Amino acid sequence: RGYIRALKEHGLEIDSELIKEGESDAVIAYEETERLVKDRTMTALLICNGNMQIGVMKCLMEHQIKVPEELALVGIGDNAWTEITNPPLTVLRHPVDEMCHLAAELLVGRIKNGGTDYKEYQLKMQMIKRKSF
Repeated sequence: RGYIRALKEHGLEIDSELIKEGESDAVIAYEETERLVKDRTMTALLICNGNMQIGVMKCLMEHQIKVPEELALVGIGDNAWTEITNPPLTVLRHPVDEMCHLAAELLVGRIKNGGTDYKEYQLKMQMIKRKSF
């Protein structure tokens, strides 16, 4: 949804063929990346989690696609291994401490006061720019 919203905000065309959804799995991410790279018209990939990052990077290595020269990569979620890939992966880091603190406050509030009301929160992620973008 964020990708589509950003394209619309910048007046860019939405190509649904470039949007792949599936299980958060390295094998599926590998297969979907392979489908995308056959065409080679894209210039960047946003990868939604660590398992998918592994599958995408494996596919790009096997197809000898140079990152970031031929394809830029940004992953969502920072893992220790993202610093040691070749090249190191640029990521969007979740504000884990803030998320945990907020969740604990909400849980304590429910325990003390009862209730089942739900709230939506939007927390800012931090971009850790490495060498894949």
